[in-house]
Parts: sequence; C-alpha cells; structure tokens
Amino acid sequence: KEDEGNFLEASELTASITLPLSEMPLSPITPSETTPTYTRLTPEVFELFERMGGVMIIQQSTGVTTTTMTLNMPDSIFNGAEIILDRYSTAPNAFNIQLVGSPEAVKVFQQNITQLQQAFKQANYDFEANILNPILTSSRKSPHQIKRKGAAGDKEGRGGKKQQ
Repeated sequence: KEDEGNFLEASELTASITLPLSEMPLSPITPSETTPTYTRLTPEVFELFERMGGVMIIQQSTGVTTTTMTLNMPDSIFNGAEIILDRYSTAPNAFNIQLVGSPEAVKVFQQNITQLQQAFKQANYDFEANILNPILTSSRKSPHQIKRKGAAGDKEGRGGKKQQ
C-alpha cells in the first residue's frame, strides 16, 4: 500500500495504448421512425417529390375525391394541360378522367377518346376509367378561386366608396 500515491502520469510518450478522450464520441445519427421520410430523400428525388406534390391538388368533400395533375411534357401539345381524376365514394373502383387544355390538346384528346377508353379496358386495371369530354383551359374555373365581398354596407360592389 505504500505505492498508492506514486503513479506516473501517462503522456503520449509514456502510454503504451491510446488514452480515451474525456468526451465520448457521438454515435452516428440513424434516422428514426419519427423523422419524416421525405427528409431522407436525395436532393434530386426530393425535388421530384416536391414537383409531384406541387402539381397535384387533392380535394376531398362529401364523398368525392378530385385529383388534378398538371402535365409536364415539353414539346407536346399536352404540356401544361391538366388531367382531372374524380372518384366518388359510391363507386370507389371507378375514375372519371377529364383533360383541360389548349384548343389543340382538346382536339387531339377528343379525336382519341374511343381509343383511350379501349386502351384502359385492355390494360385490365382493377379500376374502371370513364373518359369525359375534354374542356378548354379558359372555360374551367379554379376550385381555389377567392371571391371577395365588398366592404360592410356596400351594396354596389365599390368597396364602400360612394360615387360622386
């Protein structure tokens, strides 16, 4: 017991093994189940995810689900056109499909409606596709259009200002 206080202090020169650091290194961070999946996507796939989500509007109301997709088909007459998919809770395995686009896109779509309907039937999907007549972009009203009322007491739509 007389050697108790006579220990040499270890240094780089006197220690034969590497001494542990006073702070323990952190273990690598592993994604947890509570971390949203989109945060683990590569930047390129995340951009694709954002674009897909950004062009699709899902609207649910009283048993009807409407999905609107904006087509990104450069150098095509369908570029910028919208495909509207409606699904009713009373017919969960059927979709109504409608194109909203330029006059040229509407014309080509209209000319091919019968073939498109047959193609969906022959594809043997586990849902029914009902293709509706296409409409022009300008004739469709946005479901997100905001209509503002005039100021309180305004009966003539002038924002409460009186004409003089």
